[in-house]
Parts: sequence; C-alpha cells; structure tokens
Amino acid sequence: LSPTAVAMQMQAGSNGLTAGDFYGEEDTPLPVKVRYRRDANPAADTLLRYPIFVPGSPDPLPLGSVASLERTVGQGLVTREDASPNLEIVAYTGPKPLNFTVADVQAALDTIVIPADYRIDLIGENQDMGEAGRSLGTALFFAVMAVYLLLVAQLKSFLHPLTILMTVPLSLVGVSAALWIAGRYLSMPVMVGLILLVGTVVNNAIILLDFINQKRADGIERREALVASVRARFRPIMMTSLSTIIGMIPLAAEWALGAERFAPLATAVIGGMTAATFLTLVVIPVLYDTFDDLRGRSGRNSPADEKVVG
Repeated sequence: LSPTAVAMQMQAGSNGLTAGDFYGEEDTPLPVKVRYRRDANPAADTLLRYPIFVPGSPDPLPLGSVASLERTVGQGLVTREDASPNLEIVAYTGPKPLNFTVADVQAALDTIVIPADYRIDLIGENQDMGEAGRSLGTALFFAVMAVYLLLVAQLKSFLHPLTILMTVPLSLVGVSAALWIAGRYLSMPVMVGLILLVGTVVNNAIILLDFINQKRADGIERREALVASVRARFRPIMMTSLSTIIGMIPLAAEWALGAERFAPLATAVIGGMTAATFLTLVVIPVLYDTFDDLRGRSGRNSPADEKVVG
C-alpha cells in the first residue's frame, strides 16, 4: 500500500463517502454518507484501530500495522486582519436571537482585562447586521421624506401631510404586538417590512383626507365632513387593508418551503396594517381637526376653505 492509498481510506472512513440521497416528507434530498462509527470520546489511539483494506487480502488490517502515532510540534497558523495579527473565535448562536447573544458576549467581555496593545472586536454577522441596519434606517428616512414631499405637492399644504404621516407611528403599535404574539424578534426582514408599511399605510389616510377636502369644498362644515368621510370611506379602507393582510397570511404562517426567511416581514406588515387601519379611522380625523384649528389660529385657510371662499 502506498501512503496515498492509506490516506484516502482514512479520509473516507473519517469524513465519509456519499452513498446517495434520502427524500423525506418535504421531498428535500438529504445526502447520505457512510463512514466508520465514532466513539463518544475518541482518543488519538483509536485511529490506529481503523481497518485498512489491502488488495488481494480478504481481511482488513488495522492502521497500526502500517502506521504509527507520533506527537510533534509544528508551526502555528497566524491570521491577519488589516495587517494586525488576530485570533478568531467563531460560534453559532442557534435559535437564540443575535442581539441577545451579542449582549451576553459583551457582558462577558466586559469582565476581561485586556492586555496592553490588544483589543477585542465583535465582527461577523453582528457587524453585517449593524451596517445593514444603518443602511435600512437611511432608506426609511428617505422613504418618509419622499412620501411627505409628494403629499405636499398634492395637498398644497405643509401641515396636513403630517396628519397623513402619523399613520406610520400608529402602525408601529401593531408591528410590536404582532412580533410579540408570533414570538419573533426585530431583524432585517422586519426593517424591510417597516419600509413597505411607509408607502402602504398612508393610503387609507389619503383616501380619508381627500374625501374630507371634497366635502368641505362643497360647503359642508368641517365636523360634518369628518363624520361623513369615515362613514363613506370605511368600506373601501377595510377592503384595501384586508386584501393586503390576507395575502400576507400564507407567508407569515410559513406554509411554503423557504417562507421562514420572509415570515418576520409578513408578520410586521400584518400587524402594522391591522393597527393602522383601525387607528386611522379614529386618530386621523381627530388630528385633522386639531391641525386645522392650529391653521385657523395662525390666520391661514385650508385649501378646502380657499376653494369655498373663491
């Protein structure tokens, strides 16, 4: 036997050889590997008992008949990051949320006295999540500003677009409740869901305010216009919101393979839409009435009042 042949048999016995695929209930192929049985607490001497198959011989030989075990000291592997030598410690968090794990690790690191010229950095997935969070936060800010500017151009007012945008913080109540009920945590898909909600939950308030302005332009008193808008727009608002909520249920319930990645996004959208829908019908008319009073005290008429006067 050549050393290469012995090494190949040892690698096959230790790491295993692919023997085929197993198809489970979900029809997902799982690779099947065949290898030698491993002891619960393997020792270095167990390697010498591994069987070696010799061509032309019916019985295998133990590895100890052709090899010996020798302890040596070799050159260690030194890795560098930004020209500085480093020692990487890699761990898997399992089902525990990343932010909880990072908090536990940071609490343990705070008890360590770091020698001079040494430092400890938390990188990897934690660093990637921080960078992604900052990018999504910037995107959320620009999304809110873009919606506000579009509403200013449409309503010809700097105040009432704020009334419409108040639906965004109202939706956060439902997002928090939905994540708590579903047992999910704040993650990147949830942040993407918040950006999606910015352009979605405002639709109900836009429908409501547009009807209010139409009624006031027809000469109807403000309080009557508010009540009439809620009565007339209740059904369209509910139909629009329910269609979005029902469409997200299969994704939130993880009914399809791979849906678990986007289930937090769907959960955030369902909670945000539910809370924003019901709170919009109550809070937005009150805010419109309050902001319109502030506008009247400042001596400026609303766009609807200007149409009536004209």
